[in-house]
Amino acid sequence: ILETPVVIALDLSQSMMSTDIQPNRLERAKFKINDLLNANPRARIALIGFSGTAHTIVPLCTDYKIIKSHLGSLSPSVLPFAGTDVEAALILADSITKISDAPSRLILITDDFDEEVFDLLQIYVGKGNKTVQIIPMNTPSGADITYRNSKRIRKDKEGKAIRSALNTKTLSKLASIEGIHVNR
Repeated sequence: ILETPVVIALDLSQSMMSTDIQPNRLERAKFKINDLLNANPRARIALIGFSGTAHTIVPLCTDYKIIKSHLGSLSPSVLPFAGTDVEAALILADSITKISDAPSRLILITDDFDEEVFDLLQIYVGKGNKTVQIIPMNTPSGADITYRNSKRIRKDKEGKAIRSALNTKTLSKLASIEGIHVNR
């Protein structure tokens, strides 16, 4: 049988600790993953985490308890490099799903949507046999990004607070691509 492999790519960058979504973006993402697993989708699911690099947290499996057990401890501090490398997550997801000829599904949970991410996702689904479900984890008003384990706000070279807000323009463009579904 051809089973659709599902990869959940969870952004573990520092911006996911922002509290414009309560209790914070990352915790809300974990709630959503738990809801998905509780619905028992009867699919092999892998969980990857990404920030400046991407790593497999749980390989493809049907034991959702294992995935749930790993969710609780996930935070930006578990990955070695800061940043939000969506490309690394896509490459890793692709390598995980290549074990099957069945169509694959990627559930991308992140707060970073810019033109580069748009281009990467367009190429990813363009390879065929892949669908992407996007769960954006931020708000139009956004939030300032803090340093790890600190309330201090990160600043750019000009001294302005670095802010992460929902890029509705890019998400609308992504939603228009066949094979990509944006949860609103």
